[in-house]
Amino acid sequence: MTVFSGGGKSIAEDWYTMHIRQLHAHHELNELEALQIEIWHFEPASITPSHVFTAAVRSGGLVLGAYNDDHELVGFSLAFRGERNDEPCLYSHLTGVLPDLQGKGLGFELKLHQREFALKTGLRSIVWTFDPLMTPNARLNIQKLGGVVYRYIPNAYGDSAFRLYGDGFPTHRYELHWHLERELPSQEAMGPNLERADRANVPYLIKPSQDGVPVVQMDALEKARGVSLVMPVPRHHLRMRKENPELARCWQVCVSSCSERLIGRSHFVSAYEDLEDGGIFIFDPLDDSALTQ
Repeated sequence: MTVFSGGGKSIAEDWYTMHIRQLHAHHELNELEALQIEIWHFEPASITPSHVFTAAVRSGGLVLGAYNDDHELVGFSLAFRGERNDEPCLYSHLTGVLPDLQGKGLGFELKLHQREFALKTGLRSIVWTFDPLMTPNARLNIQKLGGVVYRYIPNAYGDSAFRLYGDGFPTHRYELHWHLERELPSQEAMGPNLERADRANVPYLIKPSQDGVPVVQMDALEKARGVSLVMPVPRHHLRMRKENPELARCWQVCVSSCSERLIGRSHFVSAYEDLEDGGIFIFDPLDDSALTQ
């Protein structure tokens, strides 16, 4: 068992201790069904059943549980053994934390535990998918953990029926590749990747029109080969899906068009930077060394 402690604005106001450990017993794995509903508001048909967690454990995968001091389950992760580029890897299928504890570093700690397990079992990478329009996930996966994206998967899980993510939105995903032999990003590296002066000189793949609707910059897209590019994304796309679904779909279409055209073909996503009003992905030219770095 590993103990993780952290807090909010001050330790006096918000202090907690999390206990993270591997799960094996049936009664522990059964709890994960209800937890998925609390975290993501999944429909019953979308819940990963407990027998899948059992199969993961029996086949050499990893199931982690995070508990508070009252022994209540507040977070978890599920990972299988898989393969990418003819190399074995750990495939992380689900990682979730209760909404009240999100943004406090628990997801990061769960990922570090996955990393420790993978390295101990001789694996050099962990792979998982995420929605590029969910900026907190992009910040964790790329800016904080140092993962990169070589693959874009359109509608990876079919049209979303999850209440949390809005109705009728395709589940477009980036596949993140976390190279475990690389050092974790330093605090300095987690800062701005591009100075404002440099940012102005890098072609933008998407720019909003005067009425705020995103527009793909076809000139930048057509001249992308061999050039680094910037792709902005809005801050609150999840809220936008409920409050302004038409605008949210425009953003998803633009991001999808650029990603499908470039990722894994001529470019990979090398970095992400969190900004006040959203974030930006950095697309760098793909060469033979990129996949092995």
